Amino acid sequence: MIPVVISLTFLLLTGSLAFVPFVTRRTELFGVTIPIAAWGNEECRRLRASYRDRALGLGVVFTAAAALGSAFLPLDTAVGLVFFILAMALYMVICFALYLARHRRAKKLKAELGYSMEGNPGVVVVDTNPPQRDSLSPYWLLLYPVIPALTILGIMLVWPYAPDPIPLHYGLDGIPDRFIAKTPGAIGIMLFPQVLLLLIFALTYLLARNAKRQIDAGSAETSRQQGRRFRRITSASLIFGGVLLGVYLGALEICMLLNIGYKIIMGSSIGLLVLVGAGIALMMFFVGQGGSRIPVPSDQSDLSPGENSPVGSPRDDDRYWKLGQFYCNPKDPAVFVEKRFGVGFTVNIARPGGWIFLAGILIIIAGSIVLAVVRDWHL
Repeated sequence: MIPVVISLTFLLLTGSLAFVPFVTRRTELFGVTIPIAAWGNEECRRLRASYRDRALGLGVVFTAAAALGSAFLPLDTAVGLVFFILAMALYMVICFALYLARHRRAKKLKAELGYSMEGNPGVVVVDTNPPQRDSLSPYWLLLYPVIPALTILGIMLVWPYAPDPIPLHYGLDGIPDRFIAKTPGAIGIMLFPQVLLLLIFALTYLLARNAKRQIDAGSAETSRQQGRRFRRITSASLIFGGVLLGVYLGALEICMLLNIGYKIIMGSSIGLLVLVGAGIALMMFFVGQGGSRIPVPSDQSDLSPGENSPVGSPRDDDRYWKLGQFYCNPKDPAVFVEKRFGVGFTVNIARPGGWIFLAGILIIIAGSIVLAVVRDWHL
């Protein structure tokens, strides 16, 4: 069962990284601004295809190695866990190296083909409506506190039937190997992962809701409509994805209290992993970054871009994107902006708010690790 989980995890990671160049905006090539008409250039197509093929090939190799390694290094041991984490980290580092090589080539290609727009401010299109209007209402977040409340209610209903001590973890053989005393304090420990997950989803939703819009000047109305649908789809995915995972974790805690079979728990976990992975893949393929793959009716007000016209591309702000990945623009008041390579949002590291957000994420992660260690010491 564990090799299956590891293989699925690596395959999902492989797919999400290998096809990134095909779901980014057509005005960006490996973190470099290009005219929209350059998307179909033969060299640009070759760069995207070579990245995809190498990332897929390496992903298959890492998937097989990780699945095979799990047979000798069980994931519930320190060595096995470190091996799995290092394998994932190494694969992501190699993919980043593949990206960097093509990022440098894209910068040279841009100059060789005369696509450079340095000194040309281009055409900037602004939507004056508040970006928050494009997202699902934040009132939907009121569902989040309901989930832990219902979980507590479910726990109280099955509490008389729960064993003492309560199992918190199962070994690879399906036998519980970590327990906690059946006390009211155990409820808080059991609810912690659920509350932490809901908090992360809520923060991510707020990030996406307040992120800066990006509109392609060459097809302003089409791009605006795609961006609006992208934000609505993204916000809905985050809110209801958090609800789905929160409800699952609550049900999982209740199942563990009732000592329901290990196979059922593992089977449902794999099913959820496949469901979430498929949802992410479908969103990337059909939506794309900023909604660039969403079909919308064309508008006659859209401008017709030329090959090297500033109308055909957004403003050339490559100098603010370090390695094409990290946005650093002190002149931009926006804290959250769209990624250049990938689907989603990133922070403006030149703004204090960006560092506060990153520090908050690190504090949440570090705090959860510390609490987990302290909990294990007392079990």
